[in-house]
Amino acid sequence: MRIGLLTDCYRPGVNGIVHFLALHQRVLREWGHEPFVFTWGPPHPDDEPGVVRSWGAPFPRPGYHLGGRYSRRAEALLATMDVLHAQQPAMSGVLAARYGRRYGIPVVLTCHSRYDMLWATALPLLSERQAVALLRRPMRWITERCDLIVAPSESAAAVVRRLGVTQPIEIVPCGVDLAGASSTSAPAPGDLGWLRDGPLAFYLGRLSAEKDVSLLLEALAQPALAGAHLLVGGDGSERVRLEERATVLGLIDRAHFVGEVSQEQALAYARLAALFVTASQIEMLPISVLQALGAGLPVVAIDTPWARNVIEPGVNGLLTAPDAAAFAEAWACLVRDGVLRARLSTGALEFSRQYDVQHTTALLLERYRRLTQRR
Repeated sequence: MRIGLLTDCYRPGVNGIVHFLALHQRVLREWGHEPFVFTWGPPHPDDEPGVVRSWGAPFPRPGYHLGGRYSRRAEALLATMDVLHAQQPAMSGVLAARYGRRYGIPVVLTCHSRYDMLWATALPLLSERQAVALLRRPMRWITERCDLIVAPSESAAAVVRRLGVTQPIEIVPCGVDLAGASSTSAPAPGDLGWLRDGPLAFYLGRLSAEKDVSLLLEALAQPALAGAHLLVGGDGSERVRLEERATVLGLIDRAHFVGEVSQEQALAYARLAALFVTASQIEMLPISVLQALGAGLPVVAIDTPWARNVIEPGVNGLLTAPDAAAFAEAWACLVRDGVLRARLSTGALEFSRQYDVQHTTALLLERYRRLTQRR
């Protein structure tokens, strides 16, 4: 089967969608299928053989470009696909609907993100309610032109319906490489001169306002976490401000910003850490959290709908209120209690099995086949 994966972002971007696409196409290729990634921007050294790029205007975020159409070469290749799978409703979703109708190819759209909260964060004068109102008409227009709408979790599907989508939505989570998570060797403690005795907390993700990494720093500064350490992996528009805030809070020796990390480095850091922390409330089903669970890390997160889908308190992590003191107490609980940490680690590994990329790719492939059989 020839499968066109359309995306607004790809390498050198480092995010959940790029990670999903890299794994998904790898497994499809191993199973004898022909996946192609259609995107914009100049070639990247890490591009797989099936990545097809067209010209696009540069965008401030790495890996993103603005494009309204594909090149003639890309269009000619896209016309030979058996199914098109768009990863965002905006540029890629619109193009998938347009080309799908033109060439008679079924279209799948996965809604990965909280588009309402992203818009509200990008435009501070816009309330979340106003963002929803603005998004309802375009979301309905795009999704009505797709053959299948996918969401990574039940709570994500509820968000998509709130944005005006009336079509049936099927739940297919994004997969993670559990085999890679279990085989990657952690870097030796000597490679990390700042490492101290005691459990290390790990955060991985974009350093932008909507991720609320500042709450993690405020929590780390609480008395309950005196002497604890946090490793922050990722980059973004908020990094300088967060580093400055860490200095003001007296965390210069305990909050460690390592910048953008490769997939291999992320897995290595996860193997070194004892728990994963995140304060983000805008997620659908974050890959970084699934990776952490796959590496056996208990997760401390804010009690939100997305978190309740993957974190069962006392089984594979802890949920807390969205304030620094409460978060610090939950975090400190895992730092102090090694027995609890070990039990939640076992629960994390067991829970993560359902997100193995082999399983999630099989679920999507089943849907691709179902759509092509209707043609």
